[in-house]
Amino acid sequence: MALRVTHLSESDLSGGAARAAYRIHRSLSRYISPDILQTTMLVKNRISDDLDIRASRHGGHPVKNLFDTILGKWAYRRFSTSNHGLYSVAWPETGLGKEIASQIHDNEIDIIHLHWIHNHLISIEEIGSVACPIVWTLHDQWPICGAEHYAEFVEECQQEGTFTHLPRYSCGYSEKSKLYHEPRRDLNRITWLRKKKSWDKKMFLVCPSQWMAKCVRSSALMADWPLAVIPNPIDLKRWKPIDPQIARNLLGLPANKHLLCFGAISGLNDPRKGNDLLLKSLFYLKDIAINDSIEVVIFGQSEYSSCPSIPFPVHFMGQLNDDITLALTYSSCDLMMVPSRQDNLPSTATEAHACGIPVVAYAVGGIPDIVDNNITGLLVEPGNYIKFAEAVLELVLDNSKRMEMGKAARIRASLLWDQELIADQYAKLYQMLSRQPTT
Repeated sequence: MALRVTHLSESDLSGGAARAAYRIHRSLSRYISPDILQTTMLVKNRISDDLDIRASRHGGHPVKNLFDTILGKWAYRRFSTSNHGLYSVAWPETGLGKEIASQIHDNEIDIIHLHWIHNHLISIEEIGSVACPIVWTLHDQWPICGAEHYAEFVEECQQEGTFTHLPRYSCGYSEKSKLYHEPRRDLNRITWLRKKKSWDKKMFLVCPSQWMAKCVRSSALMADWPLAVIPNPIDLKRWKPIDPQIARNLLGLPANKHLLCFGAISGLNDPRKGNDLLLKSLFYLKDIAINDSIEVVIFGQSEYSSCPSIPFPVHFMGQLNDDITLALTYSSCDLMMVPSRQDNLPSTATEAHACGIPVVAYAVGGIPDIVDNNITGLLVEPGNYIKFAEAVLELVLDNSKRMEMGKAARIRASLLWDQELIADQYAKLYQMLSRQPTT
């Protein structure tokens, strides 16, 4: 009898984590026989017309959404922080837990696969009540953190009697580790304690990058949970090199310029994405560039109103939701810039490599899992915007090196992120879990 796996995600296509979840689902449905495995997605925000994706009956009622939003805001009372990253308390209960329980009871679900599950999709307590094996792909650090989706480092984190430079998730959000710029209600500690209380059954964790796996292994909550590193898949038949002149012609981009690509898909105000560093690099690049051949292509944003003017001509591609136009955009450019201060396995870098485009990035997070330094792109010291600009200029000036890196990038994508390869790894994981005795 085929295993029935339900992927739980806030959306199927809206956002990088949602698209990664959908690609995992599609890889499984394409390459694993339905006699072995049947995969569906349960989402709050359904965008695609995929018949195997359905919206939760608890996720779309406007009155309930308003009520959940009001309660969610109430949960943040007396909480203040200078960290402008994303926070989620996953409270109150949404009713999705009962919906899942009913499907498990009716033998419609054998395994739940969690992805990015926020915006009032399911609560911490409801996750803990799921009565079947759970796989969780960590698209960010929220599962091991408190309410924040990415942790800060603090000097006051106490571990084994010594004070060390660690994120709060390493010491279980102790009172001594409370951040100085969060002087009021410790929302992160409260949320972490709810997770510790509710998640008494270990889930199987999948980390898309070695960096995320290292974070989990150093966490107080999930250090001893079972774990595998499986990167996110990419459709290499769709994401592939396209003749750059054809791509530029189709998109109306100049044929005789060096085009530098940047994806502002998370907005421009997230300090983790390093947009301020990129702006500094571009101004420095303007000073050292020997001619006026450089222009910038930005997708994910229709204008750059929240930042000072970029010192190069800019082509804004807007929000691109279809893979074909995105692949054309990558292929039209000479290189991809990924200025993140912190990231897991950014899809902009894997997509660029699949399209045969080298990447310049900081050596942070899971990015070294993507970019083979000096082979498929250039990695520079984290935060050094001058070195970043110099790396960009190096590839702009060396056509031969850039072309060779592009070819190597495509080969790397084929070896690491092929859909069939990733689908097989997940299928074997599900089968292993299905053979384990239930507790």
